[in-house]
Amino acid sequence: MEQKPELPTESEQFMRQHAVRVLLIDDQPIVGETVRRMLEGEQNLEFRYLSDPTQALRVAEEWAPTVILQDLVMPQIDGMTLIKFFRANPATQDIPMIMLSSREEPITKAEAFAIGANDYLVKLPDRIELIARIRHHSQGFINLIQRNEAYQALAGVAHDIKNILTGIRGGTYMMDQALEGGDQAMLKLGWHVVKVSQDRINQLVFNMLDFSKDRTPAYETVNLAETLGNVRDLIALRAQDAEVEVCLEVHPDAETIEAEGLSIHRCVLNLAGNALDALPDDRPGKVTIRARSDESPDLLALDVQDNGVGIPPEDCAKLFQAFHSSKGAKGTGLGLAVSRKIAVEHGGEITIESTVGVGTTFTIHLPRCKPA
Repeated sequence: MEQKPELPTESEQFMRQHAVRVLLIDDQPIVGETVRRMLEGEQNLEFRYLSDPTQALRVAEEWAPTVILQDLVMPQIDGMTLIKFFRANPATQDIPMIMLSSREEPITKAEAFAIGANDYLVKLPDRIELIARIRHHSQGFINLIQRNEAYQALAGVAHDIKNILTGIRGGTYMMDQALEGGDQAMLKLGWHVVKVSQDRINQLVFNMLDFSKDRTPAYETVNLAETLGNVRDLIALRAQDAEVEVCLEVHPDAETIEAEGLSIHRCVLNLAGNALDALPDDRPGKVTIRARSDESPDLLALDVQDNGVGIPPEDCAKLFQAFHSSKGAKGTGLGLAVSRKIAVEHGGEITIESTVGVGTTFTIHLPRCKPA
């Protein structure tokens, strides 16, 4: 069955990824309702109440709170033991934990801090103080997540550059050997490897530059047969050693568009490169690049279609997050994010239709003319 998810905007993605999420674990429903009312109406804050502490680990892993409030005394599991469970679990070990208790003894507070609590409040605290502490601890946790994401992104870029350099070194070695032995076939193959590697690092640099800054496109009349034909040739060059067919279709009513030519080229090239990486190894692959009229007469559609492995529905919304990659070592996760950014800068959008095991179509919807 085809999946056609609605893609969230950049601000919606940020809010979903970094909203303050409060998980309260307390066996008294009256406490849960009281805290819910305290937090009601707070912007960018989600609340969930759990009365059964035996389900706490499972719920925390699934819901991913940014802070956990928990009672000290509960019938099934006492609060101190529950903190130890959270701290021993890799998925929850860094989540800030605030102990809520009616006990005010310093020795109890000291014990809670010693086993991993981040804060201790005598319940029920003042609303303003509770919200301030929730936001303080959540912001620290979000900063930690962002730092880890940045490290992972840097590692991904470094790994991609390493792979490109390996290709350049391999191609250079082949050319050296070919020149020594007068082997023209090996010389052409080595030069092909160097050219493909050069194209990859060029695309990586442009993606990083495009993603790092907001800009207004420099509009011109773009010949789509020429622009998309160049993309097809580059993808065909990358795929010449594989059993892959790369096709171009430019419909008569979609031959030109008012846009920034280089940006549209990079936008489609990113999608086409992604399609190439998604092709299966056990059957002939096909990538189709198409320009056609959209459903609205004021819009034009650019399709990049493949017969690859397809994308599960739950992964579709994540694809355009920067540095999120489903390709492992094959990608940094920047290409799709940059493509979407370019489309949005032109007043357009990108949608996905995908069927697992059958293939995927990315469609760039763009105004035919420069927006007012």
